[in-house]
Amino acid sequence: MKILIATMPFAGHFNPLTGVAARLLESGNQVAWYTAPSFVHKVERLGVTPFPYRRAIEVTDENIGELYPERAKLRGPERLAFDFDKVFAAPVRDHFLDLQEIREEYPFELLFCDSAFFASAIVARALDVPVYAVNPGPSVHPARDVPPPFFGLRPARGPLGWVRDRIVWKLVLGSLKRGLISFNDAFAVAGLPAVERREVLLIVEETARRVFQSGIPETDFPRSDAPPNTVYVGALLPQKTDVPPPLDPRIAAWKGKVVVVSQGTVDNRDLSKLIAPTIEALAGADTLVVAVTAGSGTAELRRRYPLPSVIVEDFIDFHQLFQHADVFVCNGGYGSVMLALQYRVPLLLAGTREGKNDINARLAYNGVAVDLRTERPSPRRIAAGVARVLADRRLQERAREIGAILDGYDSLGLIEAALAEDFPRVPGQQKEST
Repeated sequence: MKILIATMPFAGHFNPLTGVAARLLESGNQVAWYTAPSFVHKVERLGVTPFPYRRAIEVTDENIGELYPERAKLRGPERLAFDFDKVFAAPVRDHFLDLQEIREEYPFELLFCDSAFFASAIVARALDVPVYAVNPGPSVHPARDVPPPFFGLRPARGPLGWVRDRIVWKLVLGSLKRGLISFNDAFAVAGLPAVERREVLLIVEETARRVFQSGIPETDFPRSDAPPNTVYVGALLPQKTDVPPPLDPRIAAWKGKVVVVSQGTVDNRDLSKLIAPTIEALAGADTLVVAVTAGSGTAELRRRYPLPSVIVEDFIDFHQLFQHADVFVCNGGYGSVMLALQYRVPLLLAGTREGKNDINARLAYNGVAVDLRTERPSPRRIAAGVARVLADRRLQERAREIGAILDGYDSLGLIEAALAEDFPRVPGQQKEST
């Protein structure tokens, strides 16, 4: 089967699909990937054929300020509206035209995408191609008992909470108005009728045959009306392409507590937000702080904190590292927190942007994390937060429970089984039946 993967230009949207791509290749399928130019080398390392964006412009957290300097002055709902328009809605037309052209060269029979790749809804309707979506973060599908997205809310309790949710939903839907113009322009190009604002957030999930939801019900808010095509698949982690180097020997030898801190692979340019204050909060005590910078400011941090209780690295294999960790301090990137929980590591969270507030609210609600509910915690708050995580036996026990549940999920196997059910002749499945 000829399969095309398509993703938005963000590591958190791209990485979860790397393991899917590798498994599809192993099963005997032909796999290509429509991706932003900056991700082409990663696609090639997987042995997958890349199709870089053609008409579409790559808009990322790193270049959005240069492309749209006016964004820096926006806050709250205004920024939400701007980002939906420029980052997610405006590219839909060019994404579709690119894919329509690519299909003439590579006649893909199935489209795999992340759930923010809105052009997939046009591909499904205009090109009659089955779509399978991977949701790398919390679902934004409305539900009676789940709060509105983007504001880091917890489930409502009583009439005041229900009023709050109605007000916030109006704000969310209002923020889609500007982007809806771009969105419907793309639909018109494909000869499709316009969509309403209430449809936009649902359109990928409702168009896809299946939505593979990263995570498990136990790390989400409980909901009474989950979409029938949604399948939780556990910790959907990136594919390893290199043999990782061994850990610094101090980590395994350390007798006290080990705290890992990271700002992820995107929001890591300003290390004063989380990494530096975590080191300041804990360095010099009996705690070993392992800071992972993703290549940003590593040398400077080493000069500022030349202590035996501080290790600063560009990258570390988290599979090895989390075997020694007692707490993971981060801003709430979904892939890294799922991996930490798989290794039974409880969390201290400090992030409010790019949907991380919704992730953090869910993890705190389910008792595996302390959520500081800020983008810039002080060293004092971090120290208190780490102490709270280390002292809370119920939180640690809950992390162990969630880790055991995650162990029961074969993420890629669940996806492969779903495809085999929908397409009985998928290569690889034939081999098992002969």
